[in-house]
Order: sequence, then C-alpha cells, then structure tokens
Amino acid sequence: MKCIICGGKKFEEIHLYTTPDKYEKYMGIENVDRDWARCMGCGHYQQDRNYPLADLEKIYENGYRSLDFRGETIEQAYNKVMAIPNNENSQRCEWFIENIGAVETILDFGSGLGVFPKFLSTRGYSVDCVEANNDSNGFIQYQLKIPCYFEMPAQKYDVITFVHVLEHIEKPIDLLPLLHTKKIFIEVPDAIEFELLDKNHDEFNSCHCHFFTSESISRLLDDCGYQIMAEHDVHYKERNLSRIMVIATKKR
Repeated sequence: MKCIICGGKKFEEIHLYTTPDKYEKYMGIENVDRDWARCMGCGHYQQDRNYPLADLEKIYENGYRSLDFRGETIEQAYNKVMAIPNNENSQRCEWFIENIGAVETILDFGSGLGVFPKFLSTRGYSVDCVEANNDSNGFIQYQLKIPCYFEMPAQKYDVITFVHVLEHIEKPIDLLPLLHTKKIFIEVPDAIEFELLDKNHDEFNSCHCHFFTSESISRLLDDCGYQIMAEHDVHYKERNLSRIMVIATKKR
C-alpha cells in the first residue's frame, strides 16, 4: 500500500478485520482480510483490503439506500433526519453560509438522502446534485424537486460540495483537479475518531478508504491546486462523531 498523501509505504496497523461487515456481506464478499493503517510519514489513515474495491463499490448504485439493506425507505430516513432539531445538517449549512462568500450556484456531489442540498435550496441557493444511487437519485429529483444527475455535469458552478464523499474515493487526487469550479466545500470524518470509537463502529466500515487529519486534507488540496480559506473541526455530540469541514479556493 502507498500513501495517497505523501507516497510513503511504511504504515502502522490500527485495526484488523477478518470477517465481513454488513456492506461486504450484502455484496457477497466473504473472504476478508482488511485493515486500517496509519502512514508513518504523514499520519494519514488508509484502509487496505484483499479484494478489489470495485467489487464493493457496486453497492452504491443499487443497495446502499435500499429498503432491504437499510430496513427503511429513503423517505423514512430523510424524514427522521429532518425531524431532529438543530441537526448536523443545519449546523453544517450555517457554517457553510457564514464562510463561503458570494456564490449562487452549487453542485452537491454524492448527495445521499438529499438533506444538505435541501437545506441549501431553502436558503435561496440554486442547487444541483450528483448521486449515482438509483433510489436516491429518483427521490431527490421527484420528491425533493432538486435536479439530480448520475454523473458530473459539464457546466460550471460557483462551488461544488462534498459531504462525506472523499473518504469513499480511493484516489481523490484523480477527481479534485478536474472540477469546473473556483471553490469547493468538503466535510470528512476526522481521524481523531480512532481514539474515540470502538474498532467495530460503523465509521470504520469497509466502504471507507480514508480518514483525514487537518494536515493530510490540507496537503491533498494543495496537491490538487487548491488552498484552504476556512476550516472548522466539529464534534457532533448526539452521535459522538468528529468532522473536518474545509472551504478551499482554486489557486491562480
């Protein structure tokens, strides 16, 4: 394994898994040898596995949000989240608005349930979405009435947002430099969770490829041609989860 941040090859093993989690079981992946490891060079956390990530990624198109996998419909999950007062999405939205500056058009990449783009649209922004999951895409388009694409559209946006997306992408350095925007907003799990959560917590599931530190997300963005203009470390007490939020602008 090679670190995506510094290129180092020396890692310290943190968590080892030899039985499949619920995501691997759903995709029929039974022979599992998977571990979370910390780069000894830069401190970035990566997950290594004994099977191609592509075998697992098929769950995003069909299954990840399905009733038979989650035990609830997308609408039920959406309504449950929206019913929580001062929830994570409202906090995220307020920080975004306070720090993003003058923007009008937003593309939310990997929109999931559509909660964050719905918050933004109700605050007057023009929001489009990208969501590969068939069920989620349809829910966002037809229930939330927000335009939703299956792939990145060609038009330019004032800002592109990535909320809990980069940790799922094996090589984010292949995506970020290609974006048609001057600003990006990112939220990812904070690697401090390795000190706070049990090894079997869902945060460390097989679908995640990375855990970032403030230093590693900064280095990644710098390598991709962006510079950070605002950063916020937040701990959501209700679920005992820690996040890093970043707004970055493209270098000239």
